[in-house]
Amino acid sequence: MQLVRLCFAVVILIPWAATAASTDVRVSSGARPAVLDQAALPDTIDALALSPDGARLAYARPAAREGFTDLVWLEAGATESDPVTIQGDVRDLVFLEDGRSLAGLHHRPAKKRQGDTFLFTWAGDPKISRIMRVPPSSSDLDRWPGGDALLLACRNEVRTFLEPDFRSGPLFSLPGDNFAVTSLGNSTYVVVGQAEGLSLLDLSIPSGRLSMPVLASLRTPARVAGLADDAEGDEVLVRLIDGRLFLAAFDPPGLRAAGSATHIAGLAKAASGPVLPFARGVQAVAEPAAEPEILVAEIQGEPATRTPPGESRAPDEPESPPAEPETRPADPPAKPELDPQPETPPVDPPVKPEPDAETETPAADPPAKPEPDPEPEMPPVAASRQIEGQIVGRLELVQAVVLLGPDNILREAARIRPDADGTWGTDGLAPGRYRIQLDGGGDRVLVAEPRFLMVDVGDRPTRAPKIRAVRSF
Repeated sequence: MQLVRLCFAVVILIPWAATAASTDVRVSSGARPAVLDQAALPDTIDALALSPDGARLAYARPAAREGFTDLVWLEAGATESDPVTIQGDVRDLVFLEDGRSLAGLHHRPAKKRQGDTFLFTWAGDPKISRIMRVPPSSSDLDRWPGGDALLLACRNEVRTFLEPDFRSGPLFSLPGDNFAVTSLGNSTYVVVGQAEGLSLLDLSIPSGRLSMPVLASLRTPARVAGLADDAEGDEVLVRLIDGRLFLAAFDPPGLRAAGSATHIAGLAKAASGPVLPFARGVQAVAEPAAEPEILVAEIQGEPATRTPPGESRAPDEPESPPAEPETRPADPPAKPELDPQPETPPVDPPVKPEPDAETETPAADPPAKPEPDPEPEMPPVAASRQIEGQIVGRLELVQAVVLLGPDNILREAARIRPDADGTWGTDGLAPGRYRIQLDGGGDRVLVAEPRFLMVDVGDRPTRAPKIRAVRSF
């Protein structure tokens, strides 16, 4: 009888042993640190992080007590530390630049609303250090060497926290559910994972309360669950909610299948950031097949959609008060911002036709009702300059017209002081595509409609579309 029981125990334990170490961790750089193979990882890991040098590993796993989480610390050549047990769950872990401490997201459920989510730091000690409360939707962290900060992805925005004291840094508006974030090397480029794909942002472009301009987007066949950039900083390892992996690149744009894994991790960021010389936005569709079809669509210079806090947040997503003062201006109450177009000057308010207009056959136009914001019509451009254009609206706000290119949104080709009537022009440009935007001078952020223009410049004189200066702050 005892022999039968022993055989039964062996049958039960062998499958468990096979699954206990079934966690498959993929490192974006391709090099697998030895610390990963030093101990068998359980198959129920909630979050995992590797230090930049690959010498340390930390992970969060469900504790034996329901509703609690164990934090485990492991260093190369040493045994696992005794777990630190905390109430709630840990959503993400990321090692900081020093490689000897990490930051994490700790969510503690509550009977009311969605519970509380905190940013904390930990260095393998018996206790974690809670830093501040963050929005309940916060789901992912990453180091941002280009900004000496930590990135946090949450609903409708990407937040930053400045190291080493974790003061609240700039906030970047990006409507929708943002599930994952990673910086591309040591640069200002950031990739955000959303429900249907990836968005490439440049955090050197201030946005205020307007939505960040998306430089490029890549569609994925399922929701993005995790991101990690590679050692060169020019590709991103993407993990979908179903475990599938893709390698994403933005120059040239595309996705290619890379197997599957239960967790992904990044190591050291590239010493210098990537250079993305494209001047067009792209949209690429990743199909389940190994060779995804790529569709290219040009970014038009359309006005950015406003995302007032009162409208973009879901009703069940209360704005969480930061524990430390924000460096950005405090958001106003939701009600005053409900009108999505208060900043757009009324281009044609009095253009309503009078109901009895058909009885007035005389050609006399109503002289007392000119357009409220008259735009002086610029005379036909003489074919003397390579490119010319005109600014309308609040001309006094514009200090310069900046041309970036050719075919490179990072290189400034010309900076032109406009004339008093808003006209501008220049010569001596190399042929190619240029991005044209308005500069308010100094640290002033100038809002324009459209936000920018994309114009092809060649040997023939080129006329750029009008661009309106709206306001600055």
